[in-house]
Amino acid sequence: MAESYLPEFEGFFQDEANCVCADCGAADPRWASTNLGAVVCIECSGVHRNLGVHITKMRSVVLDDWESEMLEAFLAKGNAVVNAEYEAEVPEGWIKPGPDASRAARTDWISAKYANKAFVPGNETLPRTEAENAELAARGASEETAAGGLTAMQEYIGTVAVELLEGKDLVACDVSGKSDPYVKFSLGAQQLKSKIKKKSLNPVWGETFMFCVPHFGAELHLDVMDWDKLSADDSMGSASVAITEEMETEGGHSVWVDLNNTKSGSIHLRLTYTSLVH
Repeated sequence: MAESYLPEFEGFFQDEANCVCADCGAADPRWASTNLGAVVCIECSGVHRNLGVHITKMRSVVLDDWESEMLEAFLAKGNAVVNAEYEAEVPEGWIKPGPDASRAARTDWISAKYANKAFVPGNETLPRTEAENAELAARGASEETAAGGLTAMQEYIGTVAVELLEGKDLVACDVSGKSDPYVKFSLGAQQLKSKIKKKSLNPVWGETFMFCVPHFGAELHLDVMDWDKLSADDSMGSASVAITEEMETEGGHSVWVDLNNTKSGSIHLRLTYTSLVH
């Protein structure tokens, strides 16, 4: 039998949407993201904590004290409101985890949903392929045994925040002598995409993307593309960056990455690694 929630939440849990986890649908969620306004199960709450308090702040609806202003703001939202915003446009191929989902599947979904706002309109998140979902499922299956010295609860050793700052001397792909560049990032099965910068060879983005890191040496791949309205997008070059311990520094690790398979161009990134292994 589920633990009773605090009396302040009686009306909140009369809403059916709040009687299941916002992220996996498990019954009787008893953990709350105070700033987002959703309730989640204990399994998903662990993933929320790993994202950091700058994204989601967890508190129990059973045991913890709630300040009046925090409680009022939280009760004004709820799972239906939160999911209407953060799951508004889920691209083809993305699979929301269920109550029995693996840690890897939960981490993948929750990171994309909240840290990267991947399902919020305008973020142009890439669809998922069957092969990518198969890779994620394989990672989840490996949780049942220790792998590389990590237990199931340590499927990832950390997270890396990737700040896409700017590009320099990118190649011109259009007859106007300009390009409409954007960047596709991938780390394992995780894929994210930046906004398009119209008519620029020296674009400034100022966007941040969050990825889960399975081990040091894992490579973050980036493909710079030129957006075309009437034809397939053109490649403007690619590069890879290995995730290292050097990135676990205050202020992050700033690097200009030269693009391969192109005449010119480089991308300025700042990468900040946060360990989940203690």
